[in-house]
Amino acid sequence: MSGEKTEEATDKKLEDAREEGQVPVSKDLQTLVKLFLVYGVIFWGVSDYDDHFREFFIHVTGGFAEEFAHKSHSINTIGTEAFYLLLKLAAPFVLAGAIASCISTWMQVGFVYAPKALKPSFKKFNFVENIKNMFSKKSIIQLVISFFKVLVCFLVVYFILKNRMDEIVYLYRGGLDFSFELISNALIDTVFLILSVFVVFSFVDWMATYLDFKKRQKMSKSDVKDEAKQLYGNSELKQEMKSIHRSLMNASLSRVQDAKAVVVNPTHIAVALDYEPGRHDVPFILAMGEGDYAQLIRNEAEKHGVPIIRSVALARGIYSSCEEDEYIQDQHLEMAAQVFRLVFGLEKR
Repeated sequence: MSGEKTEEATDKKLEDAREEGQVPVSKDLQTLVKLFLVYGVIFWGVSDYDDHFREFFIHVTGGFAEEFAHKSHSINTIGTEAFYLLLKLAAPFVLAGAIASCISTWMQVGFVYAPKALKPSFKKFNFVENIKNMFSKKSIIQLVISFFKVLVCFLVVYFILKNRMDEIVYLYRGGLDFSFELISNALIDTVFLILSVFVVFSFVDWMATYLDFKKRQKMSKSDVKDEAKQLYGNSELKQEMKSIHRSLMNASLSRVQDAKAVVVNPTHIAVALDYEPGRHDVPFILAMGEGDYAQLIRNEAEKHGVPIIRSVALARGIYSSCEEDEYIQDQHLEMAAQVFRLVFGLEKR
């Protein structure tokens, strides 16, 4: 059926989709890049984070009494200091997440400028449509996959805590340094294992996203035809194509003056042939055409004194089975020989 979408998307269809912000971007791959950067922040700045955590811990717990006793700070002052310490802790992660989103998108689809995607759409506020999407097959599958990811992450954390249970039991005896060292090591192990799991998730999700995008962008045969009509029906393109056609015609006509003979039928078809032993041992087609273009070839031949020979069978045969810039076929050689014998006889006279 012509309405069935069986054709691959054309370049124009993909370009239009890109302008609307429709590109195959894997969210799991974005998460993977974020985890890489977050892991890097934790790994390279673990000692600094220990200091910040200690400082934050002092401000929000036992440090209150010390601050009141020696500096007479108000609760607002201590709260402000704690807030800034929290910003110091969170800022690198927020920055890493923002950079990761840009990098992961650029890795998958390059730079995307989609002003159409920024325009408000009332379809997003269609309550009925949104309810349908919430309970669609795709949404349910995504929900199951998300649950599976959460379960895997939970199991990773569970086994890490289980393996460190002996250390956790004696956590209260180890002091602050021991506590922060344990937390740091557990956090690094957790991120590393989750990172390994998300490598697999990301690859599968990227493949699924890409294949789903290709499927959604497929076109029916009628879509392809309509696009071709729209594209090549453009007046500017028509003018350009006419200009190219005229240039090709002029280039072919300029070669008629080099022909040894022009074979005609008698007004519908014209074929300009060159034949010169040593250069073209077999008649070579310089130009040919029918209708108005055939008349132009005749006019050019008359202008330069090229013999015009009437041979209906030869003109039709060459025009129907040969192309410009190639030698005539074997079945035309005998008739062509008769033509050139006549031409050479005229030259001798």
